Amino acid sequence: MSLFFKSVRLLPLVRVTQVPARAVFAARFQSIQPLKAEAKVETLEQEYDRWIADVKAAREIVQANPPGLMENERLEEAVGWKPSEAQLEEFEKVRELPIPARDDPVITHVTNMIMKNGKKALAEKILSRALYMVYLKLRKDPVEVLKKCIEDLAPLMVVKSFKTGFAKKLNVPVPLKKRQRQRLAISWILEGAVKRNSHEYAVKLGEEIVAVSQGRGSGYDKRTLIHKSSISHRSYIKLR
Repeated sequence: MSLFFKSVRLLPLVRVTQVPARAVFAARFQSIQPLKAEAKVETLEQEYDRWIADVKAAREIVQANPPGLMENERLEEAVGWKPSEAQLEEFEKVRELPIPARDDPVITHVTNMIMKNGKKALAEKILSRALYMVYLKLRKDPVEVLKKCIEDLAPLMVVKSFKTGFAKKLNVPVPLKKRQRQRLAISWILEGAVKRNSHEYAVKLGEEIVAVSQGRGSGYDKRTLIHKSSISHRSYIKLR
């Protein structure tokens, strides 16, 4: 037999008394300083009196400051307001300045022509990236560069066919309005951008705008053909 078991056999037996579990938990969770606060119980009459007093106090506040009083005071102050000399001087400085438009009409026109299937946010993103590329290459205001490209590329007139009542039709040069000229120029820029070899459309558009600004765009050939055709058919123009 091992030494451990021999020592266990020699230990004296101890008598353990059983302690109730309730007494143990009661002693453990019993507070040293028991609560002395007593709940205040209001009677129904006391609660009713307090409620009546609150209503009377609220009514007195409303009577002292009616809801429309503050608005009337503000209107009286607005009617009697007079600007100071500094405010008048500042007004005279900015009186002749034009109010800037919220959106540039040319940028809006280009965005609407780029847009497909109503995805205007995507069209704005493409144009923004293209203009940023123009700025990186030319170090100029890209919006002004785009406007100058459209103005230089836009044709002055086009040739339209009119029926004469006979077998032959007349090709008559017709002048274009400003928006029509811009639309043709923008469409030529977008067509030239599609034919480029870059992967992203924004890169293609930026490269085409740079090329047009340097006089190398394919739209110049189309403009020249339209002007030559208009000159050759100038005899059919009727002056009023």
